[in-house]
Amino acid sequence: MSKASSLPSPHSCSESVPVNDKRPGFTEVQQSCWAMGATSSLADRINIKRKGTWPSAYLSVQNVIDCGGAGSCYGGDHMGVYAYAHEQGIPDETCNNYQTRNQNCERYKLIDARYKVTILQDYGDVSGRDRMKAEIYKNGPVSCAKMATKGLEAYDRGVFAEFHILSMPNHIISEAEWSITEDGTEYWTDTSPLWWNWGWARIVTSAYKGGKGNWYNLAMEHDCVHGDTILT
Repeated sequence: MSKASSLPSPHSCSESVPVNDKRPGFTEVQQSCWAMGATSSLADRINIKRKGTWPSAYLSVQNVIDCGGAGSCYGGDHMGVYAYAHEQGIPDETCNNYQTRNQNCERYKLIDARYKVTILQDYGDVSGRDRMKAEIYKNGPVSCAKMATKGLEAYDRGVFAEFHILSMPNHIISEAEWSITEDGTEYWTDTSPLWWNWGWARIVTSAYKGGKGNWYNLAMEHDCVHGDTILT
């Protein structure tokens, strides 16, 4: 694994290929963020491997909710999404469009030849600033848990930092890049349904304030997952 000090700063996955900015146009998404954050990071990794060729990958969030066994529209676990993709595979969005509700699992669609299925060769935890950087630099976005606060939900610009002695993650995002501001503040850039218009948010890394950033970045480096996609 590459050391953080040897990696470029800034680094953006979109420098090699534009990451997936296609998002469902619904507001009822917060409690299914576990499925959205994970499938978003996996789709971006596929697009990077394909070098941006058309059509862009976009995985079925609804299929994950219905068949993945990792959660529901009332919440879930993003690690379970990767386990499902590894064991069963996740079909394309066209297989089962996002409905903002729980449905019965239609497993027959998983074996329908019309739908491409994304399968993972490997997956696992990749928490911590150095490991996250190395993984994102080598393979692309990862999904991470963080604590969503009222301040974070109101975010619209700048680099976010909010002090908490203890952060309890309750939201999943796709983490795609890092950079440094002109004044030397290092930050992550992620995407989430909480940000306006499914936009990109910037939040300080654990390097903030001389290494005290874990008190200011809502624990977003404590629970991150990666998946090694297989092109089909």
